[in-house]
Amino acid sequence: MNAPWIWIILPMVVAAILFFLRANQKIAGILSIISQLLLAAMAGWLPIGMTTKVGPFVIEISSTLNILGRRLVLENTDRSYLVYLFILGTVWALLTMVVKPDRLMPSLQLTIIVLLVSARAVEPFLFGALLIEMAILTSIPMMVPPGTSPSRGVMRYLIFQTLALPFILLAGWAFGMVQIDPANKGVLLRASVALGLGFAFWLAVFPFYSWIPMLSEKVHPIAFGFILSLLPFIILMLGLDFLNGYIWIKQGIMLVPILQVTGLVMIVTGGVWAAFQHNLSRLVGYAIILDTGFMLLAVSLQNRLGMETFAANWIPRQISLLILIFGLSVLRSREIPPTIEGIKGIGTRFPILASAMALAMASFVGLPLTGGFPVRETLLGELGSQMPLLVGWVLVGVCGFLFSMLRCIASFFHSDNIRWNVEETWYEGLIIIAAMVLLIGTGIFPAGFYKGIFQLLSGFPNLP
Repeated sequence: MNAPWIWIILPMVVAAILFFLRANQKIAGILSIISQLLLAAMAGWLPIGMTTKVGPFVIEISSTLNILGRRLVLENTDRSYLVYLFILGTVWALLTMVVKPDRLMPSLQLTIIVLLVSARAVEPFLFGALLIEMAILTSIPMMVPPGTSPSRGVMRYLIFQTLALPFILLAGWAFGMVQIDPANKGVLLRASVALGLGFAFWLAVFPFYSWIPMLSEKVHPIAFGFILSLLPFIILMLGLDFLNGYIWIKQGIMLVPILQVTGLVMIVTGGVWAAFQHNLSRLVGYAIILDTGFMLLAVSLQNRLGMETFAANWIPRQISLLILIFGLSVLRSREIPPTIEGIKGIGTRFPILASAMALAMASFVGLPLTGGFPVRETLLGELGSQMPLLVGWVLVGVCGFLFSMLRCIASFFHSDNIRWNVEETWYEGLIIIAAMVLLIGTGIFPAGFYKGIFQLLSGFPNLP
């Protein structure tokens, strides 16, 4: 038995089946959820490259599959990565089945997950960039359903993400030259610049993130949330692969200042511009920008605490994003415009939903008792001991987003109608309450939730 066959080829076959079942969204959704749950369970239970005895059977899963002269390699250290991706895919498949945004969504979601798994597994690593570009192209039909025209945000997303590809390929070529002549500082500089520009386009760092709020405003929330949930994760993990494989990048004197300045600018601009937003969909986009800035600051610490903060941040980020995206989807289904005026008084009609969305925004800010608090408190404490001035600027961005959050909460519960009606369906309420419990649980008992996510770092032995 072969690991790439189980976690790449098999789910791609399931994605093809989902495409032919697109007319029946309920069956397609159930099949997608069950298949991804099974894949996540197998990744958590079956070791790769070792022999396992199951009753009278002996199972050995090899790590390598050769295809057209290239190798797909999934090591035992990749199991936590597979569990994370397929559990996340299961949750998005559940939300898709509830919201029903488009018939093609289940098939496209699973296809993108398979491409992202392949991008981590493929050798040489340059082909990972090509597979990420394939995932980006596959995401376009999710955001532009048949018969509609692409918005400016979709076009800018496609252009900026595609511009990353030549820079990453150029950096890969330069890395080969560096290995031949490590003393050639000119090649080192060109490789670093090309790699930095490639990841700047991919991660939508300042000033290349204008498409995020534009995209969040125009496309269906499920499509936007799914892409912004998975794509930054795989790209940041690929970036850690570069740092782990090429020590000279990590030791470069400009790496830490670049990460710090970029992260700081994203936090300040994202938070300040969020303060002037009157559209809740665009506010979600700026929340992603703000959070990505915090993750870049965590990596810039270049110590074990920074890496653990980086890994731990994924849990509250994903839960908060899921709550906000689901909330926007519910508002869209009720034909409620996601503006400050449009959401006025929805707390009296959707009290559970309004409370959950307020909690999710509080988590992005890092308020106590939310999942974002332990991560933000740890990161700011470490930054404060090293660069107190940097923390002051970070708080500027946080206060900007906090102001926008308070304005949304005031609009949620401002109503002339003193009678409250619960208009959420039972399954919508169940999903929202479960997410709220998880988000509060990660804030009160962080150690119990973060222990497993730290396993993501086991694939990077050369990092702190």
